[in-house]
Amino acid sequence: FLELPLARENDQYLMILFQQLGVSQTEMQQLNYGRLFLQVTTVSDITTGDGTQILESAAKGGRCKSRTSNIEWPNQPQPSENSGRHGDRLLR
Repeated sequence: FLELPLARENDQYLMILFQQLGVSQTEMQQLNYGRLFLQVTTVSDITTGDGTQILESAAKGGRCKSRTSNIEWPNQPQPSENSGRHGDRLLR
């Protein structure tokens, strides 16, 4: 698999973080759908520069328009609102 570099100190890969938090397999699938839709891989992809707050766009379930990526992402439909709540709850 492709391992992307972490953007800053104390950054983490979202799916590894969710796994460490003991998320169920079903929740992991829902979180991954949301991650693919948002086109993010790490905590720094969805947080402010200092890492203390989740970006408003990510919190609302939308992609950050100012963030660019060289990754060729799959076409992932927007997940249900319920799926987004799992990730938001886990990251706070």
